[in-house]
Amino acid sequence: MQSNWGKSLGYGEAKIAEPTDNKFMHAWDLCRLGHFSKETINTVNIKSSISFQLKGHSITVYTTILSADGIYTMLELTRIQIPQSVESLELLTTQSTLKQLLQVAYVFEKIRQQKKEETKEFFLMKRYGPGLVQLRELISDKKDRKRPCTLRF
Repeated sequence: MQSNWGKSLGYGEAKIAEPTDNKFMHAWDLCRLGHFSKETINTVNIKSSISFQLKGHSITVYTTILSADGIYTMLELTRIQIPQSVESLELLTTQSTLKQLLQVAYVFEKIRQQKKEETKEFFLMKRYGPGLVQLRELISDKKDRKRPCTLRF
């Protein structure tokens, strides 16, 4: 039987809320999202992809774009707080939150409607490697929860 699913346009990572932030795991998840987004661009032959990182009651949405020769740019589109209970559900329906959700939906629809790039210039812009093993070496194995982190999680 033929699958009705189309091409993959992006990826997501989800973690439950923890009493203390594990920045090591969040950084590793972000590296993996970037890697998977780059691979999506390379294999599906589209110029951009979308990804999200869900951490507890906060969701961050990213887009990755092949912006120049060998340059993959990962941008944070928005960060949305998800209500922790039904009593605070109205926080999800504020004008600013709805505007953010509409912007994410707009970007996703633009990515979904992309045509495959089959020009020679596009193929020359793509780069392959490093793999996840090499990316893992970028993150320190020393897990210090008090050490300042340049990334915002």
